[in-house]
Amino acid sequence: MKSVRIIAAVFTCALLTTALSAQEGRKVEPQPARLNASDAGWGQMGGAPPAAAAPAAAPAAAAAPRPAAAPGMAQVNLIPYPTAPYQPVGYSMELPYQIGAQVLAEAYPSPKHIVDVGSYQGQFLQAFMAKFPAARGQWTEPVTGNENNAKRKLGRFGDRIDYVVGCPGRDMAMGCLPDDVDVIITAWVSHHQPIKEITRIYGVAHEKLPANGWFIVLDHITSSPLWENRYGQARWYFDPETEGNPMEKDVRGVPHPTLDQELAAFKTAGFTDVDVVWKSFDTVLYIAHKQ
Repeated sequence: MKSVRIIAAVFTCALLTTALSAQEGRKVEPQPARLNASDAGWGQMGGAPPAAAAPAAAPAAAAAPRPAAAPGMAQVNLIPYPTAPYQPVGYSMELPYQIGAQVLAEAYPSPKHIVDVGSYQGQFLQAFMAKFPAARGQWTEPVTGNENNAKRKLGRFGDRIDYVVGCPGRDMAMGCLPDDVDVIITAWVSHHQPIKEITRIYGVAHEKLPANGWFIVLDHITSSPLWENRYGQARWYFDPETEGNPMEKDVRGVPHPTLDQELAAFKTAGFTDVDVVWKSFDTVLYIAHKQ
């Protein structure tokens, strides 16, 4: 029995030695520090930013290779986010949500009724309900599929929130806006509508809001092929974040509007006081004020 144990120990040592030798002989590419667009805001939100990854212990070498530029960039609306070497891929738009709520608080500290059109599970609305404890809110979706999930997420706000099914495609002309709404928030309108319909929907928002009402929109834009390519390469150095659902079938062949088209849509709708308050690559947060 003793001899069997000795043989087993020798065999295990041999395996470990082989594995360590192979590891030492493998070339390890150094990685740039992991960054995330949300890191800049965690301090203001009461948390600490995620720690940057330590540089890999390896001889000096070129930075981690970037993906090759995708051909036909003019036809590509959103460049796919790389899934390696950095993980995880996830849905995290907390920074623009918090920025939207904070900027509104600086300009309009006591909103009465905040309506989120196209709420999904209530992530966007949640930031505003937390910021404005005296305000009422409305979760709005065209179907009931995420209503229970939203009620779990927003449950801490109790009866301050109403749950309304309506306004498919973010179309605010379809009766989901209450008469006393003074703040409208929405996201990913361009995933459902082309620019002509976006302009019309923004006009409905302007019509429904009272004087001194506010309209807050988070959405994607299309840039020139050259800038789309630059964004696609730059994303390689950041933790990727996926934002929003895929485009609806009836608008998949139409690119997201450009930044200029979006700003023109707000002004055509009647919002002459509008600005970009946050932008990360091709994701933009707009805030518009009805004067």
